[in-house]
Parts: sequence; C-alpha cells; structure tokens
Amino acid sequence: MRILSRKQQQGFTLIEVLVALSILVMSLTVLFRIFSIGLSKLSYAEYYADATTLAQDLIEGDKLSLSNQGGSNSGMNNGIFRWNRVVSPYEKFDPTGSSQRNDLYVTQVKVNWMMLGQERSLALSSLMLIEPEVDELMR
Repeated sequence: MRILSRKQQQGFTLIEVLVALSILVMSLTVLFRIFSIGLSKLSYAEYYADATTLAQDLIEGDKLSLSNQGGSNSGMNNGIFRWNRVVSPYEKFDPTGSSQRNDLYVTQVKVNWMMLGQERSLALSSLMLIEPEVDELMR
C-alpha cells in the first residue's frame, strides 16, 4: 500500500464545499421566490377571471328587469365579490342639441374584491337593445 503526499491527494477543501453550498442556497432562494410570485399571480388571475365572469353574468342576466325603467342594484357574491350594476337609457349625442331616446340601454357593472390587503376592482359596460313588448307596440 502506498502513501500519497498532500500534493497527490484529491478531494475538496472545506472552503470549496462552503462556496458550493452557498451558491446552492442562493439559487434555491431565487427559485422559491419565483415560484411564490408565480403562485400569487395565479391566485390573482383566478380572482380576476371569477370577477369577469360575474360581471358578464350581471350584464347578460335579468336584462328586462332593470332596463324598462333603468335603475341600479348591488350585492355580494360568495362573500368575496361586491358588485354594483347600473342600467340607464342611452342617449345619443346630437350636435343640434336635442337628445333622442331609443331602445338602447347602457349597463355598467363594477366588481370589487380584497386580495392581499389591497382592494381590486373590475368595471365593464355594455350597450343592449331592448325590443318593446307587444303591448307597447299596439298602443
């Protein structure tokens, strides 16, 4: 059996091992931070998609209930989203100064929710054409 001198021995010194471990720890810290930011963005995207779906449902649903006279209502959905819907007759701008009312109504919906201590909101608006009922046409 032969004995190797210090110059012939192979292996890592303690400094090399510590440097390698510190680089590994820094890399893992960066990766974990990237994943946590990605997860929070995914959560925000889920809430935003839910709020958009709610706003679209509010615009599409109950078209006739508020449109005949205009009006507003509000509420809360799933204990998370607060919403407000306003339906009003749409008045075209006429350069001569006269306004003409027709069967167009504008629906505006605003949805608010809290996320990570900040209030988030989404607003949608839409024009809808309401055809007069048969009774009104006979007059």
